[in-house]
Amino acid sequence: MEVWDINRGIRAYTAKSNRFCSCGLSVLFKRELNKDEVTKNALLVNILGLGCKEYPTPSALAKAAALSFGSGIDCVNMKKGNFQLLEFYTCCVNEEDNVKNALELLKKVIFEPLTENNAFKEEYLKTAKEMLKSSIRSRKDDKKEYARERLLEEMFAGQGAGIPGDGFIDDVEPITCEALYAHYKKVVSQSEIIITSVGSFDGEALKRGLRAFDVGGREPKTTVVKSKQTSGKPKEVYENMEVSQSKLGVGLKTKADYYELLCANEIFGGGSQSRLFMKAREKEVLCYYITSQVLRGLDRCVLQCGVSEENADKIIDIINSELADMKNTTDAEIERAKEGLVKQYTELSDSLSAVESFCLSKALWGGADSPEEALKIIKSLKNDSIRAAFEGASVDTIYLLRRGEATP
Repeated sequence: MEVWDINRGIRAYTAKSNRFCSCGLSVLFKRELNKDEVTKNALLVNILGLGCKEYPTPSALAKAAALSFGSGIDCVNMKKGNFQLLEFYTCCVNEEDNVKNALELLKKVIFEPLTENNAFKEEYLKTAKEMLKSSIRSRKDDKKEYARERLLEEMFAGQGAGIPGDGFIDDVEPITCEALYAHYKKVVSQSEIIITSVGSFDGEALKRGLRAFDVGGREPKTTVVKSKQTSGKPKEVYENMEVSQSKLGVGLKTKADYYELLCANEIFGGGSQSRLFMKAREKEVLCYYITSQVLRGLDRCVLQCGVSEENADKIIDIINSELADMKNTTDAEIERAKEGLVKQYTELSDSLSAVESFCLSKALWGGADSPEEALKIIKSLKNDSIRAAFEGASVDTIYLLRRGEATP
């Protein structure tokens, strides 16, 4: 991976590979997640995806993209840790002028929006609002994902990571065309811009194309957000809903470095060979699934479990017991965990989207410069440092979504 400083708070992360015939291009505006603007940001992505000055309808924009570089453009709102990212993405075959044309159209979509009297058009705002409200209302459709997001809300209450990434439905309607356009101008002028270019491309031609995003009038502000550690007894939250299966979420406070924690988590609850899975799922048959995940940049792990309500306390007891016993991890367990991670990172290089995700993680939180470097770090980890990764870790938050009359 190469990192290019384009200027004015614009940094490009490029990973050239002959394994792919396509080039994935993303332009992302990095914002601190906060309640005052999260809904506006989500709405902004929607309205910009409906058309720009030169191509003022979704169909005209789609046709221009297909004719220019044989693909389309996706405008996506993402939540990553404490950050909200407004992403403008395309992927095209690296032939003729496809990459150059794709960059040119991305720039038009971002910097040349369709406006009327120094504001967004009313009919477009109405459409964008309906799209956003539909997205917010659909949060409860996937109960497993809903329970995970609710755990994060409770675990990071008062912090960016605890804010729903697509905002709040009550904040949608009051946003006017003028207010959203004023916010748009702030976003494009003050945000750090992350650009990722992955796959097959001509380096010098790409660099020339990326410089076009260094538009005038920008005064970007550096966005650095750190999570706050809580203290005291675990926070317990119970929510009722019409569910066929209760969903248990448990948040853990941790202190270890990322790669040590990643390896230790493989042993603890990261997969079908983990301690939690083998004991809670296979041996005790207390749950339908159980898995844990490291939250990068947040010093936390989250556990998700499908369980009958009456078994939830037993699962928490097992979590605490296994957490305390991680200091006794065997060399064989560590070797198996490393092998699993090596396999994951080796396969990562075969997927364009996985490499793009790796580049974005590097942009947000640092770490290894390539999957190959990450492999070297993992292989070099000392067994004792992995055993100590969960030292001092403790349950921070317990969230249970259970069957019953819906909680208001």
